[in-house]
Amino acid sequence: MTVDESGDLTSKSSYRSYYYKGLELAHMVESHEKSNEPMEKFFKSDGDSEFSEVTVEDALHEKHFYTINYEVNYPTTVDSDFISFTPIKLSSFSKNPFSEEYRVFPVDFEYAFNETYNTNLVIPEGYEIDDFPLDEKLTIEGGYVTFMYTIKTSGNMLQINAKFDVRKPLIPAYHYGNLKFFMESVASKLSEPVILKKNSNNRRDLSIVGEN
Repeated sequence: MTVDESGDLTSKSSYRSYYYKGLELAHMVESHEKSNEPMEKFFKSDGDSEFSEVTVEDALHEKHFYTINYEVNYPTTVDSDFISFTPIKLSSFSKNPFSEEYRVFPVDFEYAFNETYNTNLVIPEGYEIDDFPLDEKLTIEGGYVTFMYTIKTSGNMLQINAKFDVRKPLIPAYHYGNLKFFMESVASKLSEPVILKKNSNNRRDLSIVGEN
C-alpha cells in the first residue's frame, strides 16, 4: 500500500483460495461473468474505496488454487492531514455469520481450513502512523477455532499479519454462545483502521504554501 503523487492511497492485492475454497471462489467468479458485469463489480464497495485492474488466475488443476488479483484506490486529498483505511479489505469473516441468539444443532464448517492475511504498508514520505490495531489472540474452549492478529514495524514499513483457523470443523451447539462472541470479535478486529497523519513539519510547510 502506498500514497501516489496525487495523494491517493492505493494498494495491490491478491485473494487466493485453495482446494474446496478455491473451487467455490471459481464458481462465484464464473457466475459473475455470466451476468456480463465488469469484474470490478464482483467486489462490494463500501463507498470509501474503488476496485480496479481485476484479473484472475485459475491454477486449480495444476496447483490447487484460484487467485483474484486487484487494486484498491482510496480517494483522498493531497492536503488532508489524516488518512484512515481498513488494511484487510477482503475477508470471509469481516461480518459475523452467526446472528441467531440460540442454536439447537452443531455448527458445521464441513472441513478444516484457514485464512491468512498479509498487508505491507509503506508509510509515505511526510506521513507518520497515528493509530493502528493492537496484537490480539482469540480462541474458544476446546480450540475449535483460533484467530491471531499481529503488527510489526520496520523502518517505514508497517506489516500486518492475521490468521483465522478452523481446526475442528464440527462445533457442538453448547459452544454456540462462545463461537458467536468469538466471530463478532474477529469481525470487529478485521474492521479496525490504520490512521496516518501528516507530520508537523509537513503540515507547517503546507500552511506556508497556502499563505503564499
